[in-house]
Order: sequence, then C-alpha cells, then structure tokens
Amino acid sequence: MKKILNIFVITLIVSVLGSCSSFLDQKPRNIAIVKTVDDYKAILGSYMRWLKNPAFGENPAIKLPGFDVSRVTNIYSGEVSIKQSQIIDNNTGLITNFADTYMNWLSQSTVSTWNKNYIFTGPLNYIIDTVNDSEIPEGIDVEEFFDVANYVKGEALVWRAWTYYNTLRYFAPYKNNDLGIVLSMHYYEDPSEARLARATQLESYNQILSDLNEALELLEETPPNEEWNFAYNKEHIYSMMASIYHFKALSGGAEASDWGNAIIYADMAIDGKVLSSDPDNLKKMFNLNNVTAYQDDQFSWRVAKIGNLTGMAFRSAGYFVNANGQGNSNFAIRPLPADVHVLFAPNDIRTEVYLRPLSGGDLFTMDKYSLAGANRQNRGVIVPFRLADLYLIKAEAMARQGIADASGVLQDFLNARYTGDIPVIPGEPEVLLTEILRQRRIEFFQENGMRWLEMKRLNLTFDRGVIGGRSLVLESDDFRYAWPIPGTELGPESDVIQNPGWESIISVNF
Repeated sequence: MKKILNIFVITLIVSVLGSCSSFLDQKPRNIAIVKTVDDYKAILGSYMRWLKNPAFGENPAIKLPGFDVSRVTNIYSGEVSIKQSQIIDNNTGLITNFADTYMNWLSQSTVSTWNKNYIFTGPLNYIIDTVNDSEIPEGIDVEEFFDVANYVKGEALVWRAWTYYNTLRYFAPYKNNDLGIVLSMHYYEDPSEARLARATQLESYNQILSDLNEALELLEETPPNEEWNFAYNKEHIYSMMASIYHFKALSGGAEASDWGNAIIYADMAIDGKVLSSDPDNLKKMFNLNNVTAYQDDQFSWRVAKIGNLTGMAFRSAGYFVNANGQGNSNFAIRPLPADVHVLFAPNDIRTEVYLRPLSGGDLFTMDKYSLAGANRQNRGVIVPFRLADLYLIKAEAMARQGIADASGVLQDFLNARYTGDIPVIPGEPEVLLTEILRQRRIEFFQENGMRWLEMKRLNLTFDRGVIGGRSLVLESDDFRYAWPIPGTELGPESDVIQNPGWESIISVNF
C-alpha cells in the first residue's frame, strides 16, 4: 500500500515516467511551503483554474485524476473496434497479441486510472485534514478565513468523493460486498505509518456519501465562490448522489433505501429543469467549439452550462469518430449495421446528432464527437452528470419500485428526444423497465464509460464471436468487469487483496 501513500501532497510537479510500476514511486520536486489558507487555495486553485480557464498556462499543483477512460471502455463495450488489419496476424492467421488484450478485456491500460486517482486523492487528504489549522493571514478576519477554508475544503471533499466513486465503479467486483476499494482518508508524513486494506463496498459507498454530506453541511455555512469553485455546489452534489444510489442499488453493497434515495436526489438535482428538444442544443453539448477552449497536444478544457447542468469538458482520448482509424492509431469505429434504426429511429433527434452515414446511407458511424484535434484524435465534451441521466435514473428507480408515475417521467424524456410519433409508453412493468434501459443505451451511446458500467451494473453477457480462432465472450458477472489492482500495490508489505480471477494474470510488475 506504500505506493498509494507516498505522494507528498504539497508537490507542485510529479514526474510522469513511461513505466507504470515507477509512476507512483517518483519523489516530489519543487516543494511549496503551505502555511496559510491562501496557500491551500493556491494548491487546489491551480487545479481548478485548469478546469475553468485552461489558458491559465501553468501545470496544476495536483495531477489530474482519471477523467477519461474512453480509451479502454469504448473498446471493452464494443462501441469502438480495432482496425481489421490489426486483429489477425497474416503469418499465423491468429489474433494478434495487441488485439487480444483489448478484445479479450485484458488490457493493462486500466492501471493508469488507478494511479491517477490515488495520486489525485493524496493532496485532497492533506487539504481536508489541515486547512482549518492553517494560519490566518494579516488583515483577514476569522469569519472571512473560515469562509475561504470552507470552500477550499468543500471543493476537496466533493472531488475526493467523485474520485473514489469512479475507482469503486471500475475496480470493485460488482456483486461482492467484501471487495470495495482502498480508502486512504488521511495525510501521512511517513507512508509506513499506515497499512491499508480494501474496505467493503458498503463501507466505501458510506465514506463517499459522508464526504458529500459534509460538503453539503459546509454549503449551509458558506455558499460557494461562484468565480472559483466548480464541484462545491448543491446541483453537482445532488447529481452525484443520485448517480451513486442508482449504481449502488443492484451492487453487493445495496440497501433497501437506495432506489428511494436515487429518486430523492434526482428530484433535487432536476429541480424543475426541462430537457431541451432542440438537436442543435444537444450537439453543442459535445462540441468543444461551442465556447472558447484552449487546445494543445495534451488537453482541451472548458466549463459548459448545458441543460442547466455544469459539465466538465476536455479532450477525449480519441478513438471516437473516424471509421478509418485515428491517424496512426490501431483503432477505428466499427460501422453500425444497416438495422441501426432498432436503436436510433428516424424521428429521434439523436440520430442526426450522434450518427453519420457511410456508404450511401446504408451504414452509419458515430458523429457525437466529431471535432478533429491534434494528431487527428477527435475531441469532445464529457459531462459527468447530465440532466438526461437524472430523468432516466428517476424513471428506472420508480419503475423498479412499482411506482406508476415512472411512465410519466419516461414520457417527459421521450417528448424531448422524438418528433412526430413518440414511442408508446408500455404499461407492463417489465416492458417499461426494458424501454428505460434501452433509452439509456441510446442516450449515452459511446459516452465516457457509460455503456461499460451499464453492462457491469445489469450483469450482461457480451459475445464478440469467434475471431482468429478464438471465442471471445465476457460472461455475466465476469471477473474482468472488475479491473485488476496493479501488481505494484500487492505483495508482502501490503494488505491489499487482488480481485478474484486476476491472481494468475497480473504480476507484481504490472
């Protein structure tokens, strides 16, 4: 566990090397002295300025968490395919090692998400633990000091909750409550002071929700600084809580109150907001050029106000749009079959927003993220919590509890997505639930990790068929749905347990 804990949290720059195993071992450079509350604000603020104004031009004090997982998940879910020329070895007729690791759900690319998330939470722990004990600057009264401390701490609490929630979703076996994630909740000057182990899923969810509830309590004392804060606001927190209860409700850490809580927080986040039925507005959501954005070879950022929900926008990792592959990439969109209308109907506004015809209109490819960026990798906006998601979370939670109004919520959603003849709302509970889940698949098609997490949540089997003499099948509740804990976090000095199924696959050097 020492590799998770050895990030000294007032580091301004941490070297990023090519080797995953040494990534977390790097010693910090350019240490800053943290004494006053303004010092804390500067550390977290440098990161926030990157979110709110990427042209700020400085590296953030806190390294970026694993925002973008599309590089792996879109391949894992079948929404992106590998180029045919890269799948089969012409000499042997067998599937290539490169294709095998991705198409057999065994890619080691997942380790970067683990590394980035724990590097991110280290500084947050320091801020949360110590910001209220910092010195009060001259000329600042006590009340003003605690206002600043509260919105710095509140912002850190929400980001820690967000990061651990995503770590839990990707790295915990969904139905096994015993295996949650490692919860490193405090700052340790000496990492050897702690031997951490994996919490249960229920303990993990409770800690995540505790952070969010603490942030809500701080909001009652100190409203957010609208010019500085991003996640420290009720709209963002309520949206996250609705998402958490929705994902938790079928997991190993489920509780009877989860579906009801999902409805409560979805309602609080929606707060009377109505979905736009304008396809141009929907397209703008994913378009980095909708507002001024900073772009370079690494990142593109902006903050967008879409459908009354604030979204975080950044360069996608590519592999989204070009049917012929992204530059020198080994990936390409698999053209959607001619019967794509099974999902996307002609009168569905998402058809013209999400799809682009190929071969005279008989085949389609994805056009949601259609902005060519550096190295021909397409860029687009990924919004953590969308208004559409809140509507569908509420509808599903109501349907699973047998609440009759679920069909009305779905009807409101469909009214914003179809023109002319709107699909008939089914009356039977099971058919209603099936339609809600079908709409989730359409709405979030190829969005960052959404389909992969939905497959995991719904316990689906995915059969790619026989490729290069190999039958590639991901069974329901398959161990590969829980990404492997990096081998560098395991061993005799660690109490961390590997996810079942990966023990013979992942070495300590992974």
